[in-house]
Amino acid sequence: MGFAQVYTWTKDTKYLKTAIKCAEYFLRRCKEGEGKWHHPLVPLWDFDAPLDDPDEPLRDVSAAMATANGLLSIHLSLQSLPTSEVSQLIGPATDFLDIALQIVSQTLDMSYDCNLASFEAPGKGLMNGAGMAEIKVKESGFDAILRNSTTNWNPDAHQKYKDHGLVYADYYLLEFGNKLLRAGLL
Repeated sequence: MGFAQVYTWTKDTKYLKTAIKCAEYFLRRCKEGEGKWHHPLVPLWDFDAPLDDPDEPLRDVSAAMATANGLLSIHLSLQSLPTSEVSQLIGPATDFLDIALQIVSQTLDMSYDCNLASFEAPGKGLMNGAGMAEIKVKESGFDAILRNSTTNWNPDAHQKYKDHGLVYADYYLLEFGNKLLRAGLL
């Protein structure tokens, strides 16, 4: 995402080219999971780490959400260039917007926390302002929008931390939606 962002600031295509190459590498690594595990566009927490469970490998949705944002930035940048320049940067079959949407879709399907907080009805006899009651909140059992972030699962780590919520994942999910709105795509 960084190189795509720098391109938006500088308009120097070397940054856009680098962003595209990084995206292609990342997506090539994600495709290694096709047919091996569900939601292959939700990346492994470390592409090269040994898999504790090959059928259910450890993931990192914060990486998925940051990548989706980067791909959307690449898409928007390419939209502002002449077609002749775009064709020199990417092949005709590459659709970074579609891939970004697929990543978000797979991430939400796999990791959206459905254990939502809610209000508990106060009971009978409190209609239309008659009486007083405390409205109670049934809290969520989870502290984030998305599950399945992994901060560190290295074997020699002082503290291992996997399958948790992470503010970066939630931030980039919300930022993705905001970018779509700002671009007029929603």
